[in-house]
Amino acid sequence: MALELKAISYKIVGLLIPTQVVLMRLRFAQRTVPALRLDGGEKVQGSRAILRRLDELVPEPPLLPADPAARDAVLAAEEWGDELLQPLARRAVWTALKFCPGAIPTYQQASKLPRLPRPIVRVSRGARAQR
Repeated sequence: MALELKAISYKIVGLLIPTQVVLMRLRFAQRTVPALRLDGGEKVQGSRAILRRLDELVPEPPLLPADPAARDAVLAAEEWGDELLQPLARRAVWTALKFCPGAIPTYQQASKLPRLPRPIVRVSRGARAQR
């Protein structure tokens, strides 16, 4: 949404779950998503870092409010979402899939990526269950 608001053209690259960790480390040195590669090759990872960099590159329209109190509230909400909510949501999803592995193929239904074959789903499930 920020890229659209700033009128910056972009291409989305989706990665299959079992390949994400390896490919992100190869492409960006960390496994974190989202990640952005800018024209010129600069790489930025993490939602908040990407948003701050976009504001530096294209100041108008700003992504943060000008009012200091409102800005602090937005930054606090971003931090809460990134540091607390996101890890809890991930843990809940992976725990649920561990106890109901038959749901793993349906977890992919909304994705535009190809569905994973069942043997890969089983291997992925086993890797996640051991974490």
